[in-house]
Amino acid sequence: MRVLYCCHADNYHIEKWVPAMEKAGLEIHILTLRPSKILKNPQTIIKPVFSKITWFDFYLLAPKIKETFFLEQCDVLFCSFGSTYGLAGYMSSIKPLFIQTWSRDIGADSSVNKKDTFISKWISQKICRSSQGITTDGPHYKEYILNNWPPIPSEKICSTWWGIDSTFWRSSTNQKVDLRSKLRIPKASTVFISPRGVFWYYRPLEILKAIKELAGLHEDTYFLIPTLNHDCTPEVRELLFELKSYSTIRIFDSFLATIDFKELLICSDFLLSVPLFDGISEVIQEGLSCGVLPILNPIPANLILKEFGTQAFWTELHQPSAKEIFNSLGKLIELKRDPSNESQFQKMKSSNYDFIEKNCSVDNTALKLSNFFESTIEPNPAS
Repeated sequence: MRVLYCCHADNYHIEKWVPAMEKAGLEIHILTLRPSKILKNPQTIIKPVFSKITWFDFYLLAPKIKETFFLEQCDVLFCSFGSTYGLAGYMSSIKPLFIQTWSRDIGADSSVNKKDTFISKWISQKICRSSQGITTDGPHYKEYILNNWPPIPSEKICSTWWGIDSTFWRSSTNQKVDLRSKLRIPKASTVFISPRGVFWYYRPLEILKAIKELAGLHEDTYFLIPTLNHDCTPEVRELLFELKSYSTIRIFDSFLATIDFKELLICSDFLLSVPLFDGISEVIQEGLSCGVLPILNPIPANLILKEFGTQAFWTELHQPSAKEIFNSLGKLIELKRDPSNESQFQKMKSSNYDFIEKNCSVDNTALKLSNFFESTIEPNPAS
């Protein structure tokens, strides 16, 4: 089956998913505003009208999608993000159209959505109703669509849990020591990573305020903050600039290559992820596979991980304040300093890796997606 996949091809998740989809028997042609330097698949590259990609670019994509779909003799149009490439796919009138929804398309807690996400949700809802199939980032979003976006039927929705390649996301004690040395971090330090970036719904302001207070109190504790080149508020940008002067804080103000991101995870003891809403986070899965213990908030996506037996530390509130984050991390710093807790930490890491091996295979998810395409589209009478 030949698929025209409309997406930001340089996204490191997509650079992992495409080879898995090919392995599952799908032939992938990519149409993109942001090409990949890694993927070997044919790419139809569209140059944005302005220096920054806007909705106007997606509006203009529709004719090019239609042209490429027929030129490449594709069977399926698969569009990533309902409100962007999905909008362009819908306007192309190509069928069958499948929409790959992300957290921002759905945002399961409408009370925390800002204007841009509200608009994204409204567009995504309209387009998903008109599509032949939808994938969601975890079962909680499938339930949300069934309960809040009628009359979309259950059989039209494929709940994907993309997963990772656990053979790549591995670490060893020697690697941890060497990589900490590379970052000028003493090997016996406690290291936290806030790996989700600084887009507003990852709650960077609360996290950075807590880290600032902790860094002033604990000289043996280090913090890794990849911004992932996200847009952020002036207040967050100002705080990032201030934190760069702290000797125990490392800020990586760019979108990191996969191998560089992996190195940061290997360096870390604990991973902090407390977003307003989320899908089943692959970053958390990558951290678990590398032996990093997560600190999570009790939102639906994270509670699904708990249901599957993931070993983690939890904030009390769905939207923890900077003070609660400060207190939660402070308790972990004290636990890590006590050598008697090390055996329990190791048991938690081992349990988490077993969970990853059993439940989080990107190859299995790609096969599920291929079967979903096959089962949902109507056979071509001419074939």
